[in-house]
Amino acid sequence: MESNRTEQSEMSRRKLLSTLGMAGVALAAGSIGVGSFPQAAEAAQPATLAEADAEFAARGTNVKWNGAQGDGAADDAAAIQQSINDVSAAGGGVVFFPAGTYLIGSTITIPSNITLRGVNAELSVIRDHASLGNNGILSLIGTVGSRLKNIKLRDLTIRNGTAAAYPTLPTKWKDGIVANYVDGLTLERCTLTEVQGYSTFDVKFCTNVYVDRCLFYRIAYCCMLVGPDCDIIKVYNSTFDTLTTVSAPGNAYTFATGNTVLNEGTNWPKNIWIVNNKFLNNPHWEGLDLHGGENVWILNNYIENCYCGINVQNTAGFVSNPVLKNVIIEGNIVKQGSGDVGSNGILVQGVSGIWAEGVAIRNNKIDGFGPTANVLNGGMKLSCMTNFIVENNVIDNYYQSGIVLNYACFEGSVVDNCIKSCAGAFTWAETAAIRIPNNGGGIFGVRIENNTVNPAVLHTDTDLNKFPKYFVACSHQRVSLQICYNAIHNIGTAYYLNPSYMNAFWAAKPTGGAGSGIVQKYGDVIYNQSGQPGWHVSQPTIGYGSLYTGAVTTGSITSGANILTVGSGLTRLFPVGMNIKVIGAGAGGADLSARVVNNNHATQLILHVSASTTVSGADIKYDSLTLVP
Repeated sequence: MESNRTEQSEMSRRKLLSTLGMAGVALAAGSIGVGSFPQAAEAAQPATLAEADAEFAARGTNVKWNGAQGDGAADDAAAIQQSINDVSAAGGGVVFFPAGTYLIGSTITIPSNITLRGVNAELSVIRDHASLGNNGILSLIGTVGSRLKNIKLRDLTIRNGTAAAYPTLPTKWKDGIVANYVDGLTLERCTLTEVQGYSTFDVKFCTNVYVDRCLFYRIAYCCMLVGPDCDIIKVYNSTFDTLTTVSAPGNAYTFATGNTVLNEGTNWPKNIWIVNNKFLNNPHWEGLDLHGGENVWILNNYIENCYCGINVQNTAGFVSNPVLKNVIIEGNIVKQGSGDVGSNGILVQGVSGIWAEGVAIRNNKIDGFGPTANVLNGGMKLSCMTNFIVENNVIDNYYQSGIVLNYACFEGSVVDNCIKSCAGAFTWAETAAIRIPNNGGGIFGVRIENNTVNPAVLHTDTDLNKFPKYFVACSHQRVSLQICYNAIHNIGTAYYLNPSYMNAFWAAKPTGGAGSGIVQKYGDVIYNQSGQPGWHVSQPTIGYGSLYTGAVTTGSITSGANILTVGSGLTRLFPVGMNIKVIGAGAGGADLSARVVNNNHATQLILHVSASTTVSGADIKYDSLTLVP
């Protein structure tokens, strides 16, 4: 070993670079390592001398100089660890793995300022020796007072055991890469495969984590887990493919934020970019699974053959300050494929008192999803949310419901979406483009506007299984909706005025009543098969009216004032623009007709006109709607 170190010190940087190039040339024609599996984009590109020259600078080592064999038989752990220690003692640098399969019988510990670099992920493989037992491959563990910095892993394959299928469970601690308290961690052009433990790439309390052009393939439990108190996580251009626990329903994750330990950290991760990745073949669980986070961008990903495509929810109990806030889900393609029915293309869910806040779901394409016998799941499902927008999405081949506003959704918009055909093979009487079930907290201040229901088939008796029965099916009595300027196409002329076909919550020409719930609606147009409008709402021309004209609540107002006081929390029943009547508050005790211009106070509504008569405990009603053919 000592002679190898002496040889190392005498070798010039150029000789090291030459070794890199010769290794790539000598072995490029053959594949060494884990066999055939899909490759992430550019994962097999060899490192060039120019790249290595810049990265190695004036220091670096080759693991073979310290005695590593790379022959797929010898235990190379000691030689690899010594190489890392030597480079670390010199201030940091690159530890190079020529083409070969390096077996390790003990976990490799990586300190700060170290880069592990192979020829490419197909040719340079690090995996378990029989003596490793139930231990991990790479350990990057700092502490609160001594954080690690600047660690890079490039052009390598990491493997640990075999990712067995259920009923064989993952092996505890037989993991891939575990990182705690690291600032600056890069995983680039790497393959992680056949990891038998629960954690393939597990980061906690880390900042500036960058994953690019990597492949996670055939994993027992979780490809990548981002734990508490992480900040700035970027995952780009990578593929997460095949969870081997698919033989039984249960948790298995491609990418997830969360934790396995209760009350371990303070915050869920912040500032996360998940961009241009593929999430494939997790048919009994989620493609993307976030259990909380703040400032999250999920952009331009492709998800297929997963039980739920994108699952974003807040989970309490694991960190002291759980939040789900400022989440952008945009430009993704989510296809059910052969994944289990029963869940959702996109699911966003806060918890009571800890809302999902500031969520935008835009420009996604969702194909499939939802159970055949349960109406509460579908193409998209939202619960416990505030300040959200669902915009410009295309939803097709859903089983029962296109979009489900499940419960406790406040101050949001569902606009400019195209909801297309049902998948068929279900109970047609229950299908709806948009569903609001009677399921807990109400839906308040939500605008459903300018959406199109446009099935690819014409609505005839033989096509019922492809066409939703309802545009909006609402069974909840505590709702405050503004439903306006939506268009429903491809309804046969015999059906668009029939209450049994494609009505918007009520019959084709609604009559109102308490059974209709509290719904404001104007400007909707229902089109027939030939493209001609059926009926629409003509009054009021400014603001909103309602089908329900009974008393909503009571309130008080003073003569000469425009501030109407109601019960605490009831201002949410009166969206801005709602036309109302305050009984007895007009001139000479007549009813006061007014429009709400501000409802931001817990107990006060600002009206566009002032009262002429002081009233207390007066009934407040919505203005009615005028419907014309």
